[in-house]
Amino acid sequence: MRYAEDFPLGQRYVTASYRLTEYEVIEFARKYDPQPFHVNAEAARTSTFGGIVCAGAQTIALCWKLAYETGVFEDVVLAGIGFDRLRWLTPLRPNDVVHVEFLLMEITASRSRPDRAFGRFLYEMNNQRAEVALIGNAVLEQQQPQVTRSAETLYVTTEVRGTVRLTTERRGARGIAL
Repeated sequence: MRYAEDFPLGQRYVTASYRLTEYEVIEFARKYDPQPFHVNAEAARTSTFGGIVCAGAQTIALCWKLAYETGVFEDVVLAGIGFDRLRWLTPLRPNDVVHVEFLLMEITASRSRPDRAFGRFLYEMNNQRAEVALIGNAVLEQQQPQVTRSAETLYVTTEVRGTVRLTTERRGARGIAL
């Protein structure tokens, strides 16, 4: 069993690549987001996108699928709590090849359940042209045997369509920088 404290702050994980097919983009959209630019090639050509694009919900689902398949979260994640600052910067299209890079930005012990912690992860999905398709934070509830380190926060500065710069700052129990 792995615990929240086993994840080093700032360690970058990279997923396998995945090629989106036109069939799966259209089928997902038919079921969950049937807007014309997701399901109709002719209508999509005259849209702002100029062709079929992947639904945002499918992009999020694919991001999590790729991250989960790395094996990093096996036996540790209890539940997804939510997404913050989620942005779609470049639409995904059929035949795009994507991968996800993710890292732990912050870990916080639960106030009400000492065996739980909340990890905030930064996710970035890129296509084969190194364009950022999706960027955002996900909060995951994780098992935690005990709090053995002071609260740590990894501050991330993101430039739209730019690079991510990382710095680490340790904070004590009252939020004072150490």
